[in-house]
Amino acid sequence: MVAESAHAAFDKACHYFCIKMVKVPVGADQRANVAAMRAAITENTIMLVGSAPSYPHGMIDPIKELSDLALEVRVRRRHHHRVARC
Repeated sequence: MVAESAHAAFDKACHYFCIKMVKVPVGADQRANVAAMRAAITENTIMLVGSAPSYPHGMIDPIKELSDLALEVRVRRRHHHRVARC
């Protein structure tokens, strides 16, 4: 799952790996919308993408909040997902 502001390389990677990309609208501040991402998560979600900075606007997505959300989902599902805070 990516914010609609994610770099086009994510589109290309999903195409090559046959992964359905879910694009979530950004907030009014042009940053990834954590609440919208939370609402869009399904049992098939394998990744949450945040950008620092985002491709079109140079905004820093709320990486800490996205990471916390990824950890929360991991705990709720009891799967072993890797969360990278780069």
